[in-house]
Amino acid sequence: MRNDVREFSGLRVLVTGASSGIGLLLCKKFAERGADLVCFGRCSKKLESLDKSIRELSGKSAQVISVDFREPAELVPALENLCSHSDR
Repeated sequence: MRNDVREFSGLRVLVTGASSGIGLLLCKKFAERGADLVCFGRCSKKLESLDKSIRELSGKSAQVISVDFREPAELVPALENLCSHSDR
């Protein structure tokens, strides 16, 4: 592993599209580097699996929020969920 890899310990990282593809990979990489994760995705089952993977990688649980950003009616509840669990 390279020595110049940035650590994200103590930082909150929000990732959209977290249930698959690049978003899923980014979540795992940020978790390996100590980030506190907020993961948005459309598939709640995949998000639950991601949370388990993140706990195994980092020992921390991610905040996972199932939302389809293409649906305007889902945006406000998702953001309220995010804010209700935020201490920052």
